[in-house]
Amino acid sequence: MKIILLQDVAKVGRKHEVKEVNDGFARNFLLGNNKAILASPANLSRVLGLKQGQVEQVKKTISLVDQFLMRVGESPLVIKVKANGAGHLFASLHAKDIAEAIKKTVGVELPADLIILDKPIKEVGETKIALKAGDSRKDILILVEAI
Repeated sequence: MKIILLQDVAKVGRKHEVKEVNDGFARNFLLGNNKAILASPANLSRVLGLKQGQVEQVKKTISLVDQFLMRVGESPLVIKVKANGAGHLFASLHAKDIAEAIKKTVGVELPADLIILDKPIKEVGETKIALKAGDSRKDILILVEAI
């Protein structure tokens, strides 16, 4: 049976791919759990439009990341926050906080979901974070300073 995946499914495929799977697997698991739809001509054209919209969105976010990197250059992004004498932050920095700081200091509005943090930043100092847009990944340096 030919289906269109509505989300990533392990060992089957990625979102919006057209796949040929066993009838029972398609009916019982994929279609039953709203993970896929039948690959009819109408659904194929609709999904093609969605894929093109996704590609345009990824290009837009990549251009935002490139614009940010051009403005910052090689220097680290400085974020000033409240910290105690030992260098521990009173409130840890999350991706949303970093996105707000980027907007405030550089003027580029990056979505918070582009910022990849292993764990929240809890101390003063330099930290390397990643910006991920589509398949590209750029590392930037953040310098957290105490106020």
